[in-house]
Amino acid sequence: MKKAILILLLLIPALSFAQVDKQSFYNPNDYPATKYSVKIDTFSLKTFKVELVQVKLKAEQPSENTAYCRIWLTVKSGNTVVDKLFFPECHATGGCSGIFADGQPSKEYIILSKFGDNSGQLIIIDNTGKIQTYPGGGYSVSDDLKYLFTVHESNTIGVTVFDLSKNKMIYLIEQLKSELADFYQAGNKYFVVEIDDDATNENQTNIFTFDFAIGYMIKSTVNDQYVEKATRLKAYNRYNFAPCNCGQKN
Repeated sequence: MKKAILILLLLIPALSFAQVDKQSFYNPNDYPATKYSVKIDTFSLKTFKVELVQVKLKAEQPSENTAYCRIWLTVKSGNTVVDKLFFPECHATGGCSGIFADGQPSKEYIILSKFGDNSGQLIIIDNTGKIQTYPGGGYSVSDDLKYLFTVHESNTIGVTVFDLSKNKMIYLIEQLKSELADFYQAGNKYFVVEIDDDATNENQTNIFTFDFAIGYMIKSTVNDQYVEKATRLKAYNRYNFAPCNCGQKN
């Protein structure tokens, strides 16, 4: 009897894993058009095909969980799966849910922004087909396509900086106390503006300048003209999602 119980206990985790793994590949037969709204995006990178599938319940299902959002991100080389991500449930928590791809700044990467679950992510697929994930969300990129900056779309404020020229994260800053807005370049310096700053002079603004040598940001107060003369970095997936749900603008 004890042996039988032990075998059953060992089988339960295996069966649970099998159910999750089955769900981790999108099967259109499981999501009929009468009940679900399906959004499929495809991207090409070198020899790889990237497929992004996002499924949500239609609004006419009042008895169902209309916040339901399920996401599959799959990278293939031919018929071979190189890498994948699966989000069984992605919930909008006071904002958007889903993965968005508002343009692509570089031909060397596929860059996506995941929102929801109080855990925003920057998703980068490089030219090996590998999926990298970091805390983030919407992002901005320098004009020379070297640096990528993203603010964490989560309960805590932070910034991730990724070096696109070296295909690596160069630093991660968490637990900031300031809300952050746009990213700028002034000469060879990069900075981000603080929202609702405590600068005492109405013609001044608080900014955080990135110091790549020490891997941190240095706070300072500057005249508004400094910000006005700087170049605002092009932003992706940051300002055009209202309303939004499960990767769809609706």
